[in-house]
Parts: sequence; structure tokens; C-alpha cells
Amino acid sequence: MFRTALRMLLGDKTKCLGLVFGVAFSTLLICQQVSIFFGLLGRASSVVNDVREADIWVMDSSVKTIDVPYPLRDTVLPRVRGVEGVAWAVPFFKATVQVRTREGTLENAVILGIDDASLVGVPDAFVLGSIEDLAMPDSIAINPAGFRLLFPGEELDTGRVIELNDRRAQIVAIVDAAAAFAANTTIYTRYSLATRYTNNGRNQMSFVLAKAADPSEIEAVAARIAKQTGLKALTSPQLRRESILYILKNT
Repeated sequence: MFRTALRMLLGDKTKCLGLVFGVAFSTLLICQQVSIFFGLLGRASSVVNDVREADIWVMDSSVKTIDVPYPLRDTVLPRVRGVEGVAWAVPFFKATVQVRTREGTLENAVILGIDDASLVGVPDAFVLGSIEDLAMPDSIAINPAGFRLLFPGEELDTGRVIELNDRRAQIVAIVDAAAAFAANTTIYTRYSLATRYTNNGRNQMSFVLAKAADPSEIEAVAARIAKQTGLKALTSPQLRRESILYILKNT
């Protein structure tokens, strides 16, 4: 039986090569699509992965993924800071914005606003520039993929001026941040500038980033924040998992 099957397979070289090529090509496609799929899932939590200083994310109770935040009142921040076990808490802003270069290139980008004083929320890996440069007027940091998208064929550099919703912004740093799920371009700037670039309304704050005083009590502190404020408080792994599950369920 085995010998007969082998003769049928190798008896016609053209059919045999076609069969081998078909199986190999199908395997290649399966591996490629699985890789793309997991790459997209990784993007769903890229912002959470890049914010390494914070242990807890506080958000509106209706938020199911980091890509669709609901703005919070400014009074939420002191309430979170007053919860027992919270070492510090800072505002965090996330929105989409239109970027235009002087050459006329127009792209959508994810803009992230970090605390003006502490600058918590920026990845610590800088390709060019430093975190201190974000203290300059109209300053922003951009990821390498976004820079190459806005300035194709150009070497990474700083000092370029772009427009964010018709407002001037200067690239002072290139930060090694992963592309977000909603756009390839990720921009970091101070919270006060981010709210001016977008002007989303009266309530601007997307999240509150908090740090637990005791690393062994992160989940307990998150539960305490949720109980005292009535908001959703998730640890970084929990928000990462929830964002990925949202993509799996709804897309």
C-alpha cells in the first residue's frame, strides 16, 4: 500500500512538484497571516507597554479598550491621589490628531499627553534627543515609524516643524515607541500642549496613571481606587489583556 502510494506521488514529476509547491506556499501563507495577526494584537496594547512607570490605569467605567477613552473630570486626579496606598498619580491624555508637514504630507497620528511636571509616560529609549527636550515650547517627540511616514526617504533628525490641527509643533526627539493600533505615527508631548492641539471639549483627561506605594499591593490599591472613586481601575497587565480581548471580540 505504501509502495503504491509512493509510486502515485512520484510517478508524475510535474504533479509531484506542483503538490510540494502548493503545500509549501500554503504553509508560508498560514505563518505570515498568523504573524500579522499577532502583530496587530501587540499594537492593541502598545501604549500600555510603553508606559512602564505606572502600575495602575484609572478610567471611566465604560471604557473597554485603551483606544477608545472617555474623558474624565479634572477633579478625578486629586481623588485618586488621596486613596490610601497611592504613591503618586498623574494625568494622561490620548487622542487622534491630523499631522501636516511643510511638504504637504497629511497623516493621522495618535497623540499622547504626559504630565507637564514629571513627564511620566514616555518610553525611556530615545533614538535622538532626550526627555528633557520636551520641556521646550511647542515640543513633541515622535516614533521612528511615524517620522519615516511623514518624511519618506529622510534620515532621522530633530528640529523639523509640523502642524497638528493647524498649530505649530517642533520635533525635538525621536522616541523608540511602538506603533499604536489606530495609527503608525505616535506623538508624545506635554499634557497642556496635547489638549491645545486637539481641543476635545471641557473634560480632557483620558486616564489617570498611578503608582502603588507597595509593589506587592498593586491589585489591592486598584480595587481601593475603584471602590472610592466609582471608576474603573486596572493594573497594566489587566488593561493590556482587556484591550486585546476587545480586539478579538469586536474586529
